Amino acid sequence: MSFGEVQRFFQKIRNDFDFFRLFNKTLQAIPDEYRDQAIANFAKEQGFDFSVEEFKHFSDTLDNTDLKNNLPEAKFSVNKLERFFIWLSGVSPRILRTCPESEQKKHAALGGTVLIPALLAIVTASFCSTH
Repeated sequence: MSFGEVQRFFQKIRNDFDFFRLFNKTLQAIPDEYRDQAIANFAKEQGFDFSVEEFKHFSDTLDNTDLKNNLPEAKFSVNKLERFFIWLSGVSPRILRTCPESEQKKHAALGGTVLIPALLAIVTASFCSTH
């Protein structure tokens, strides 16, 4: 029953992809006018204890701060090099933008694992062609 509990809920959405997908699935069929109540009900089912008013207050605070960039609905929260790695990983950037930051970082790392063998192959090929 506190502001910290709502913040913990948002952190869980941001960092736990399975929780985010469950949350997203729950809200897909809910009309906008019932969304705040549905979020509060979902949170209570998941063990979080806050009221609809606390959630609305926190949401309003997010709308007026830079914290909004940390929500899953935000754009990429990665730098240009990581975007290049995401492109190498082959994942759809449009879909990945809706995922938590942890998923974006994971796919950037996968792109890095694609780049390293390619660079090693280039070095090996150039070495073999000169000898």
